[in-house]
Amino acid sequence: MNSWFAAPARHSKAKLRLFCFPYAGGGTEAFHRWADAIVPEVELLTLQLPGRGARFTEPPVTSLDALVPKLAESILPYLDHPFVFLGHSNGALIAFELARVLQSYRVQAPQHVILCAKRAPQLPPSSEPMHTLPRAEFIMQLKKYGGITHDILESEDLMETLLPMLRADFALSETHSYRAGSRLHCDVTLFGSVEDEHVPEPDLLAWSSNIRGQIAYKAFPGGHFFIHEHRKEVIAAVNEILQGLMHPVPATE
Repeated sequence: MNSWFAAPARHSKAKLRLFCFPYAGGGTEAFHRWADAIVPEVELLTLQLPGRGARFTEPPVTSLDALVPKLAESILPYLDHPFVFLGHSNGALIAFELARVLQSYRVQAPQHVILCAKRAPQLPPSSEPMHTLPRAEFIMQLKKYGGITHDILESEDLMETLLPMLRADFALSETHSYRAGSRLHCDVTLFGSVEDEHVPEPDLLAWSSNIRGQIAYKAFPGGHFFIHEHRKEVIAAVNEILQGLMHPVPATE
């Protein structure tokens, strides 16, 4: 495996690959706990960005325009199987732009894309950029999002270590310049939460203008990090999509 994608276990007989793209600040651990619950025919791989985990010593990437071409090149060896993209929050934007690039390359495109907890990219910003905020204000905003434990947020030493990576991740999204272009040809499912104060339902549903395939929407309880708060329900919904791709039900007349 290359450094960009990590798998909790390789699956030589997989029929399908599920690529997961974590939220800002997230690493491979965000999805590796899913491995035992995902349907057995599927191999799980998680994006592993610089600046965290096994790539902690590498400088984090701050530009989506710089990141996506590298990902497109790095993912090509894994596209010998049908595959699905799933991205949460920041990861949803990365997954979307990567899918568009692969589509433009005319290589194998995702069979399905699952976009979670992210406002559609063509919408104007709903708040001031976070990545440029002074330290105290930046940490205050992180607390509002959730996803990082109180102990970590209150640790001066840990936050000093994590702040460059966290700022870089928010910069990926906040400095991204949306370009209207080719819509995704595959089917897309939107996962959201009516309790997510950062991603109102209309802002999530606005992804539809970027999709040419069929669009489905599923709402979960919980806040922005419903994928952790209601992990079993989310995985069950993902498995339903994966099973439908591998074992499609014949159309009835």
